[in-house]
Amino acid sequence: MLKDLFVEFYGQTGLQVISIIANTAVYWLPPLLAYALLKAWTAYVRLDYIYNQEYLLLEIKLPRELTKSPQAMEIFFASLYNTGGESTFIERGWDGKTRPWWSLELVSLEGQVHFYIWTRAFFKNMIQAQIYAQYPSVEIHEADDYTRGVYYSNKTMSMWGCYFRKDKKKPDAYPIKTYIDYGLDKTSVEEEEKVDPMSAVLEYLSSIGKGEQIWIQIIMRAHTEEKPIPDLIFGKTDWKDAAKKEIDKIMKRDKKPKKDEKETINFGEFLLTKGERTLVEAIERNLGKLPFDCGIRGMYIARNENFNAIAIPGLIGSFRQYSTRDLNGVAFYDWTDFDYPWEDFRNIRKDYMKRKILAAYKNRSFFHPPYKKKHFVMSSEELATIFHLPGKAVETSSLNRVVSRKAEAPANLPV
Repeated sequence: MLKDLFVEFYGQTGLQVISIIANTAVYWLPPLLAYALLKAWTAYVRLDYIYNQEYLLLEIKLPRELTKSPQAMEIFFASLYNTGGESTFIERGWDGKTRPWWSLELVSLEGQVHFYIWTRAFFKNMIQAQIYAQYPSVEIHEADDYTRGVYYSNKTMSMWGCYFRKDKKKPDAYPIKTYIDYGLDKTSVEEEEKVDPMSAVLEYLSSIGKGEQIWIQIIMRAHTEEKPIPDLIFGKTDWKDAAKKEIDKIMKRDKKPKKDEKETINFGEFLLTKGERTLVEAIERNLGKLPFDCGIRGMYIARNENFNAIAIPGLIGSFRQYSTRDLNGVAFYDWTDFDYPWEDFRNIRKDYMKRKILAAYKNRSFFHPPYKKKHFVMSSEELATIFHLPGKAVETSSLNRVVSRKAEAPANLPV
């Protein structure tokens, strides 16, 4: 009877399809189950490995006078380019090891701005040594995690969060407007005449008051070739592949002759406009830098009585100064709100999203479940643009600078 009903609704063809699937299950079902088991095991051992590591938060305190360009931070990021830890199947699938990742954090606690780097404890000495090598006058201290005492409750707290990413319509190799474009790499320009794009972010962070906090988190790890289907053995993709195709397209080298046509000299690249040449140069310069997988979160947190809605557009526009129409930019997405009231009955979905982004932020998680998000690629130059230690060009009074500059004692002091 069941067979007759099935044939009545789906026809004889549908029955044949079901029969073929059932009869061939002995061939396709075991590999499918094996792959599902492999994914589940890998997720388990990886989560176990991650949560058994020791982590800490380092705060960088700025000196009164700092004249280093963001290139110093770019050199520091080069020391963090570590692709080890998951190079073999045994390390990934049995030991659960992962590439190390770091969290660069710009935080305002009631208007006081702090620079933090979250790291595995294993890398503490290396990070301190590399920062001191580029910025000898800063102070680095192990700090208490400012996120520990924050728990979301809509009865006492207001919270808004979002993610940021590069323009998804363009390959990641298209760079944002970097510190080189702003002229911060030029030593001939006086410090007071320089325009630091981070000044807008820092002024915004310092604008909040009592009972308010703003957190901006940049998660980063070394970029490597990735497989389209994780844990399988075939095929790899790299950010350079899409970039080379884009350069060929701009240079008019993407059109190949047909079978019956002879290959001719391509004169298209000689007819490029000045803007197109500048675009190709910017992409090629970006490709020459070290690449990092990145994810960015932003959060505004306040007690209900201190909540100020104007802080939300400020957070959304935190990265707008790095955007250009011809190249790339950083835009927000996946925010903890809805456009229409019928999309979320009694704020159930909204409260869930807020708790989830808060938990993801506190765990500094981005590349692995349960808080995995789609990442993008930034070069070391781009990273140094959005996160570096500002010099005298930034006069924000709320920056947590040290009172005096550290220096070694003169060698000719009497003993």
